[in-house]
Amino acid sequence: MCSNWVRDQAALVVLGIVKFIKDVIVGLVLMGPIVRALIQMGSSGSIQVLTGLVKIIRTHLVGDIKGEIPRNISLLGSEDLPTRVAAMSCILEIAFLGREEVAYGEDLMKKLMHV
Repeated sequence: MCSNWVRDQAALVVLGIVKFIKDVIVGLVLMGPIVRALIQMGSSGSIQVLTGLVKIIRTHLVGDIKGEIPRNISLLGSEDLPTRVAAMSCILEIAFLGREEVAYGEDLMKKLMHV
């Protein structure tokens, strides 16, 4: 019901809180609906926040969002350039952590050939 800008700003607040008190809040982030909401929003801001969370939480979060990786890959075809850039950054961050589903997925390779 809120605008994408408001939701993106709320997502940035979550990222700031996680950075500030990582040890306390990581479990809540992993168990709650925050990550899935960021992925479903699919805006450049939400994907940038997701990338920040992946950088902070690392493999625990990547394992948790494994089923959502195709959604991130599909954002490479977005009409919005900032969203495509944010999706690429997120995918590369996940691939850096060694998730073969991203690094070697056929969908990703097809998308990269057309970008």
